[in-house]
Amino acid sequence: MLLIIMIFGFQIFQINSKACEIQKIQSKITCYQLVQDCFILEGNEEDYYKLKHIDKEIVQKLFSIPYRDIPIQTKILKSFDQEKIQQKLICQLFLNQQYYIKCIKFDILNNEKNENELEVINLRTNIIFEESCDEFYQLDSENLILFCMSQFTLKQYSINLQGDVILMFEYDVSIQIQDKCNKKQFKLLEKNQLIIVFFNCFQWKILYLNNQQINIVLESKMKENNHNLLKLKKIDNVQFCQINSLNLFLIEGNNYLQIIWEQN
Repeated sequence: MLLIIMIFGFQIFQINSKACEIQKIQSKITCYQLVQDCFILEGNEEDYYKLKHIDKEIVQKLFSIPYRDIPIQTKILKSFDQEKIQQKLICQLFLNQQYYIKCIKFDILNNEKNENELEVINLRTNIIFEESCDEFYQLDSENLILFCMSQFTLKQYSINLQGDVILMFEYDVSIQIQDKCNKKQFKLLEKNQLIIVFFNCFQWKILYLNNQQINIVLESKMKENNHNLLKLKKIDNVQFCQINSLNLFLIEGNNYLQIIWEQN
């Protein structure tokens, strides 16, 4: 169960002043906060702000990924073989009459393999173009999950290494589809749990998914019982941030609502 522990409502102050002066900021090589996708650079210069150039090339091409269809989504996943922790998968979601996922295995410790030697995994589904599939994730097991929108519902499929597809659940979002809501998803780190937000519409809704169980966290109908939601009519944008607890920011105009919750 996901427990909301705190809700803050804020207003972003409007600035009434002269026209702002635009300044171009030079890119700098530094890292002061340990966050995801932050890399450490080593060198003999203590102040990285003084670096004008780097003598060695820090970006190196490993291999190219050829494809005929334009990928809908690309992700780097863990190896399906849990014993090969040095192995990663570059997986891409495609549509060619039917949806399929193509994964390429690569070794992060041995990246000198010829492109022709890379092992490829093709997972073809029986899901046709009439559904709109745009997000896939890796579970703790070997299976992948794929989210699709049909004419009236949100669907979650499970796909194993043999390409077998199982419909895990189907949830009615016909009101959100009719209201032309946008959708964003966020997978909680190290958990098989997801947050799905329908926004930029009057019938906005926040869903929490834990395996096959779906709970409504917040929705537009709850305004009468929560005064913090009164200023949110459509929700222009949504941002996720997870360090210790999960922070969800609902943004509309000059206002935003910050939601902090944890697993109880």
